[in-house]
Amino acid sequence: MCTIFKAAVGQALLHATLVIDHFYVVQLANQALTEVRAASPSRSAGGAVDRATANGSCATG
Repeated sequence: MCTIFKAAVGQALLHATLVIDHFYVVQLANQALTEVRAASPSRSAGGAVDRATANGSCATG
């Protein structure tokens, strides 16, 4: 949640309880996970997971 929004609510509604919908928390988590996956070096040029490194084994041979 935006810190500016939280500050404004805190100033305007002194006794309010701030509630965040779990849908948006999950949505933000999924976006972050997608960004991490996209930046992961274990992806090949075609976008498929390199099976030899994805499972932790060494590719030999």
